[in-house]
Amino acid sequence: MRKEGLARLTAAVMAAGDVPGLDLREPHDAHAIILEVWDSPAGRALCRLLNCPSLTATPDPDVGMRVSGLTQALWSAVNMGLLRPLADTSVVEPTPSASTGWDAVATSLTTEERSLVVAASHRWAERSTVRNTRARAFASPAST
Repeated sequence: MRKEGLARLTAAVMAAGDVPGLDLREPHDAHAIILEVWDSPAGRALCRLLNCPSLTATPDPDVGMRVSGLTQALWSAVNMGLLRPLADTSVVEPTPSASTGWDAVATSLTTEERSLVVAASHRWAERSTVRNTRARAFASPAST
């Protein structure tokens, strides 16, 4: 099913670059990176392996280009045990199963394909609002 393939794709990309989590209130990075991965030959290879044969995107004023079905796929990833919600937050984070899934599929990619997916995932991790929020909280004098 396409939704499950998109769920596996999103969890794998998050796990590939250690994306700490996704704040469901701020999904723009998820939409952008999933489209970036899909638009690359490496991403297409990954999508084929994860049974995510096609994506549809539409312009959206909130996120730029919205990947159709991504929100439902995120909840499918939760139901599949690939992502888990953090208590009392709007954040979902990858589970060890997501990392195991990425490790398994990464061996089927060429070195170049794997590197391109990991690089896209690192860009997501670097601009992650979850990572930036945690960093600010850690640096805050109130946290000491």
